[in-house]
Amino acid sequence: MSLTMEPEGFSDIPSQAESDDYPSTSKTDVETDKYGFTGGTQYTDPDSEDISAAKLRERESKWLRMLDNWNKWMSKKFPKVKQRCRKGIPSSLRGRAWQLLCGSKQLHSQQPKQYQELLNMEATQHDVECIEKDLHRQFPFHEMFAQRGGTGQQDLHDVLYAYSNYNRGDGYCQAQAPVAAVLLMHMPAEEAFWCMVAMFEYYIPGYYSPGLEVVQVDGNIMQGLLKKVAPHAYKHLEKHNVSPMLYCTEWFMCIFSRTLPWPSVLRLWDMFFCEGIKIIFRCGLVLLRSTIGQPQTLKKLPGLYETMERLRGIDMVIMQPERLMFQIINLKIDEEDLEAEHKRQQKIWKKQHPSEAKDVKRLFRYTPTHSRSRSMSQPSAIKTKKKLNTVSVNTPEMLQQAAEYEKNTLRPKKSPPKAQQNGPVQLTEFKKYSDDNHLLYTANGSVKGKQSLDTNAAKSLPEIHLNESDNASPNSRAGAQVKTKGSAL
Repeated sequence: MSLTMEPEGFSDIPSQAESDDYPSTSKTDVETDKYGFTGGTQYTDPDSEDISAAKLRERESKWLRMLDNWNKWMSKKFPKVKQRCRKGIPSSLRGRAWQLLCGSKQLHSQQPKQYQELLNMEATQHDVECIEKDLHRQFPFHEMFAQRGGTGQQDLHDVLYAYSNYNRGDGYCQAQAPVAAVLLMHMPAEEAFWCMVAMFEYYIPGYYSPGLEVVQVDGNIMQGLLKKVAPHAYKHLEKHNVSPMLYCTEWFMCIFSRTLPWPSVLRLWDMFFCEGIKIIFRCGLVLLRSTIGQPQTLKKLPGLYETMERLRGIDMVIMQPERLMFQIINLKIDEEDLEAEHKRQQKIWKKQHPSEAKDVKRLFRYTPTHSRSRSMSQPSAIKTKKKLNTVSVNTPEMLQQAAEYEKNTLRPKKSPPKAQQNGPVQLTEFKKYSDDNHLLYTANGSVKGKQSLDTNAAKSLPEIHLNESDNASPNSRAGAQVKTKGSAL
C-alpha cells in the first residue's frame, strides 16, 4: 500500500498488541479480563488492580455528579475536571465522558441523520477493499472483535466506511482502524463515528492526509524537543540518522493504542481528550527518555538497527500506568515549547519542500469544550459542523481560574526573619528616598541628602530594620525600628 493509505510502521503483520495466530472462538478455558481481552499482550492480570471497589464507587459518584452538570463544571471548575481526568475516568462512564470532552455530542445533535446517510452512500472501491482487509487485524484477542463477521467487526466496518465518505479528501487510512476500535469498546457505532470526527478535526487534524505531512512535522517537533528533555538520546538519534518517522508514526497516528499496556492506553486517552495533543508529545518524549536517555544504555546501541530494536521493545515496567502518567504530568514541556519548536520546524520544512506553499497548521492549545448556552445546543440552531457552538477553556477567564488554582495549591513562601531589636526607637512614620546608589532615611521623615556618601558620613546615619518586606507601603511600616550608628539623631 502507498504512503497515503499505509504509513511507514504499518504492515499486514499485526502489532505487538496482536498476534499472527487468530484467536479461537471456543469458550473453553478462556478467561476474559476486565477490559474484554482474552489473551495477547493487551491482556491485563485481574490481580494487578490496586484500586478498591469502594474507591471506584466513590469516583463513579463524583463523575456522575459532574457529568450531570457538565457546563457548570467546565465553565467554573475546569482545573478539577482536569485533575480527575488525570486520575482516570471510571470505566463505566468513560465513553460518555470522552464524548463530552471532545464535543462530539454537539456534532451529533447538529446532524442527527448524517451517519445513516453516509452509510447509504457508495464509497470508493479502493477504500472498501482496504477496510475489509483490515477488519480482522484490530485487537483480535478482544471479545468484541474475535468473531469474523461478528457484530463488533460489522460496527467497525460501518464507522470506517462512513468516515471514508465523510472525508473523501483523505479517504480511509489503516491507522484509523485501531482508533475506531478503541472508541467502539466504549460507545455505540454512531457515537463512535462522531467522536472520531471530533478527534480527527480538532485534536489531530491532517494526520491522515495524503503524504502524512502533518505527522512528519510533528515527528520532527518531538525529536527537536528531545534535545531539551534528553540531550544524550537526541545526539544519538541524530548521529545514527534515526528519522522520527521510523518510530513515532504508529505512536501518533494510533494514539499509542498499539503500543502501551491497555490500562495505560485508557489513562492516556483520558488525559488526551481533556488536555489535547500535548499529552501525545509528552508520552513520546517520556518513552524516549526512559528507553534511550542514559549514556550507559546508548553504549549498547551502536547503530540504527539496535536503536530501533530497543524502541520496538520498550520495557513494560516503563509503560505501567501509574509510573508513565506521573512522568507525563510532570514533564516540563508546555504549549509554548511546542509552538516555538513548531515554528522552527516549519521553517526547516519550507526550505526542504519549497514547492509546497501551504503551511502545516497545528493547534497545540485545543482543549475540551462546553456549550455556551442550552438553547444553542438544539440541532435547528446550527446547520453546519463548522459552526460548532463550543467554547474553548483557553479563554482569559479560565486561564485566570487555572492560574489561581495552581497558586493556591502551591506551598506558601516562608516569611523573612524579623530584624534584631537592639536599642529600638519606635517611629510613627518615615519616608524613603532612592537615588542610583543609596537609600537614605531620617527619623522625622525628611530626606537626608542626595549626594554620594563617604564612610564617615554613613556612620552618622541611622540603620533601618523593617518588620515587613521592602515592598510594603510606607503607611504599613509603622513597626520599623532604628538603631543609631555613631551620634544620635
